[in-house]
Amino acid sequence: MNIIFGILAAFACIFLVYKLWSFIKRRVKEKQQAHRLSIQPILKFYANQSTMMMPGESGAYLANIGNGTAMDITIKDFHHPKEKDWHFIFQKFDSLEPGQDLPVNFDFLVADKKASNKNDMLWMFDPEHDHDFMAQVMISFVDVEGNRYRQTNQMGKGEYSPGKPVQLEETKNP
Repeated sequence: MNIIFGILAAFACIFLVYKLWSFIKRRVKEKQQAHRLSIQPILKFYANQSTMMMPGESGAYLANIGNGTAMDITIKDFHHPKEKDWHFIFQKFDSLEPGQDLPVNFDFLVADKKASNKNDMLWMFDPEHDHDFMAQVMISFVDVEGNRYRQTNQMGKGEYSPGKPVQLEETKNP
């Protein structure tokens, strides 16, 4: 009888250790996720046609609406989905602090030649444009811990979504 109680007690101890270990693992994961969100940048690319003609303004902007600083920011060249020979080349940024909103310099090319009417074409990046396609602007960046992200902003048809950053690779802590 003592052997049976001993075996049951051993199984009960193993079960309790397993439950405690599972609880601790879950709490650590929750804390890591909360920390990641507390330092994660979220970038919003948009155009404002009302400012595009003002001196010193490009009409295109990049804002950090997240909690952490974004670094090594690249906005992928945008090719118009219908006019295949139209594309935009955007400047790169070293960093963007939370709450910071900066003008984005760009070149507009038609058939690989710089076009003089570049600001006329910003309508497609205006969140309020109501045309028959969605513009998707891809942005890649790094957070303060060196984690690499990609984010897709979508705008058009009267809608806008900055999208959620997708983590591409995580830094390895020693």
